[in-house]
Amino acid sequence: MRPERPGDDAILKLIHASMLGGTLAFFAVVYFLYGRGGDSSQAGPLFRWGWLVVAVAVVFVIGVVRGRLGRGADAAQVRAGGIVIWALAEAVGLVGMVSTIVTGAPMPAIGATVIAVFLMFHHRPSQLV
Repeated sequence: MRPERPGDDAILKLIHASMLGGTLAFFAVVYFLYGRGGDSSQAGPLFRWGWLVVAVAVVFVIGVVRGRLGRGADAAQVRAGGIVIWALAEAVGLVGMVSTIVTGAPMPAIGATVIAVFLMFHHRPSQLV
């Protein structure tokens, strides 16, 4: 039997699953409402590509948070770090979805959601420590 690790916390797994599910559900709503493509000529390139800048920044910030979670981190630190990481990943998806709502172009929602889901799977509870 393997020893209990802080990432095995059932509540932490529930929080992770709900944030991942919420991101995917919101993506489905946004994509079906706004993702058919539209006239994005009124939204500048900054708004259309802002989600990518946010995604790159979040990847670096998540790296900093993970760096602070050392091997000796207790359960409370792992829980707090995981929630911060997943909230940042979810923010990437939300920024992309809002960009799709504003511009009418489906690419921000698709790209940001793929990045958000990848970050959530890469930083799942069992991988935090």
